[in-house]
Amino acid sequence: MAIYAIILLAIAPRGEAPQTHVDLIELNHVYDTDDGHISFEQWIFWDWWPSKRRYVCVAWRHYREQDKLLPGKLWVLVRNEDGVIRITANAVIETWTPNDPELDDRDRFEPGLRRGLRTR
Repeated sequence: MAIYAIILLAIAPRGEAPQTHVDLIELNHVYDTDDGHISFEQWIFWDWWPSKRRYVCVAWRHYREQDKLLPGKLWVLVRNEDGVIRITANAVIETWTPNDPELDDRDRFEPGLRRGLRTR
């Protein structure tokens, strides 16, 4: 009987990775204004808030080379972090800035109120 349980576990379909939808995924490169070198790179996930007439940060993650951005009807960022996290978005942009847009957003919108990303 135990052998059947092991076989069933081996062939049982795995659940899909959690998925979060945002309006915009930004790949942001923050550079040093003194020498022009990249200080750090990050993904910033934004939702459009009509009442504020601007994007509000949902969450952010450091950029890693193994992150995959897959184009399609909706862009999908696949990331391995305690399992796979899938983030879909209507649009993707890449920016180079001397400042951190996510930190700037903290001044306007309390980070504790961010909805975050589904991780499990």
